[in-house]
Amino acid sequence: MNPSLGSFNTRLIQLKPLLSSLKYIIPIKFDVHFFLRYKGYPQVTRIPFNGSFHEASPGDLPRLVQCNPKRHRFEERFRNQDRCFIAETPSGSIVGYEWLSTPPFHYEQKYHYRITIPEGSFYLYDAFILPEYRISGVWLGLKAAIGEAMQKEGKHTLITYVSHNNHLSFRTHFRFGFRIYECVSVLTLGSMGFTWRIPLEHSTELVKWLSFPHSH
Repeated sequence: MNPSLGSFNTRLIQLKPLLSSLKYIIPIKFDVHFFLRYKGYPQVTRIPFNGSFHEASPGDLPRLVQCNPKRHRFEERFRNQDRCFIAETPSGSIVGYEWLSTPPFHYEQKYHYRITIPEGSFYLYDAFILPEYRISGVWLGLKAAIGEAMQKEGKHTLITYVSHNNHLSFRTHFRFGFRIYECVSVLTLGSMGFTWRIPLEHSTELVKWLSFPHSH
């Protein structure tokens, strides 16, 4: 285990398999989230995907549902004025998307906790790309489109989180330039949510520990 996480978070990560197994007995959910920050406008020099990227509107909902069948969740997000950026093929099929919220906060429904969004920031969440397009530059194109919106709206920072065992996502974010700044352990019992937060220093040791399963 990485010592920079502190003994409490280290023990929680060790206990995750046990806590996860209890969900079949009691309504419990648990995870450890690492919050990442990217300062400045995303730097994307080449996008191999032969399609377009832009912000979606509620009118795009039927095509969004074809990409990922989450109609009720998407409808609620549009009602809450969250925003969605999409990647679409020349024929008009949506093959990927990423949602974002703006200040002052975003409510994480799964774990019942509120994420404070600093002024001047976009909070990114729920990025999804169809499997056959996941190495075609869609992720980069979405970041570029979001970067253009940042410049137009005077934003200067992106924040997001990655669950502690999503090593591929960590590697992708670190290569792009995201840096760790906080660890949040989340535990829910039914409708009650509990969080434990610790600030973190971005370090080579922590990046390696999160990026590769063999280093745990």
